[in-house]
Amino acid sequence: MDEQRLRDICTAFPEVTERLSHGTPAWFVRDKKSFAWLWPNGHHDNDFPHLWCAAPPGAQQE
Repeated sequence: MDEQRLRDICTAFPEVTERLSHGTPAWFVRDKKSFAWLWPNGHHDNDFPHLWCAAPPGAQQE
């Protein structure tokens, strides 16, 4: 996962800021609502990159 490329994409959106959340890079709209998180070295015991993105209810099931 190219962390800088993801950072460039996320911060290109209007009113987006980046800060650490739970120890990992996260992106927020108007510094309030988060929409993406990156664990470049894995999350918990899963040693591969994780990208979590906000989605509407039901999107995961599709």
